[in-house]
Amino acid sequence: MNPLRPQFQKVTVYIPAYNVSEFLAPCIESLLSQTLPADEILVIDDGSQDNSAEIASRYPQVTLIKHPVNRGLASARNTAVRTARNELVASLDADCVAAPSWLAELTRHLKDPALVGVGGKLIEGVQRTTADRWRAVHMPQHWGDTPIRSPRFLFGCNLFRESALLAAGPMVRTLTCAYDCARRTGNSCMCLLRTLLTYAMTQRNPSSIPIGAGPM
Repeated sequence: MNPLRPQFQKVTVYIPAYNVSEFLAPCIESLLSQTLPADEILVIDDGSQDNSAEIASRYPQVTLIKHPVNRGLASARNTAVRTARNELVASLDADCVAAPSWLAELTRHLKDPALVGVGGKLIEGVQRTTADRWRAVHMPQHWGDTPIRSPRFLFGCNLFRESALLAAGPMVRTLTCAYDCARRTGNSCMCLLRTLLTYAMTQRNPSSIPIGAGPM
C-alpha cells in the first residue's frame, strides 16, 4: 500500500429511477468511470412504466431494486438507504452525469468527523431554449462559488453518512428530499466549490454536455 496515496472509505451510490429511460444509461456509465469506483451501485426503480428497469439490468455492476408501484422519490431514497451496505451513501439523480472526480472529491471531505453530508455544484447541461437559459441563471443548482458549511440544504446528488440518515428517521414524502436530509441530520453539511455534475443531460445532443467542467 502506497502511504502517500489517499485512503478512501467504500461508497454506495444509488440512483432513484422513475421513467428515466432516456437518461439512465449515461448516468450509470458516468459512475463506472469514476476515479474512485463505487463499491456498490443501486438503481431503485420506483414503478417505472418505461424500460428503465431493463436498462439498469444490462449492467452487471448494478443491483436493481424494483418497487411494484410508484411510491414517490422519498420512498425510493428510503429504500436505498436501508439497503446500502456501506456507511457512506451517495445519491445521483438519473438525469445527471457525474464528473470523473465526483465521488473522490465528496468522500475526501467526509474525513472530517463533524460533517454528516457534503455536496457539489450542479450545472445545466442543456440550454437550448430561453427557459433553459433562464433556469440556469435564476434557479442555479448550487450555493455559489465559495465552499460553505451548514447550508440550508444540499442540492441533489450528494453524499451522506448512512448512520446519520438512519438515526434521523425516514424521509418525509411531503418535503423536498434535499431539505429533508439537511433538516433531519442537524444541517452539519458542506457545499464545495468544484463543479462535480452536469444536470439535465440528453442523449439527443451529447456533445453539448460540459462534463467535468472543473472549478468555476
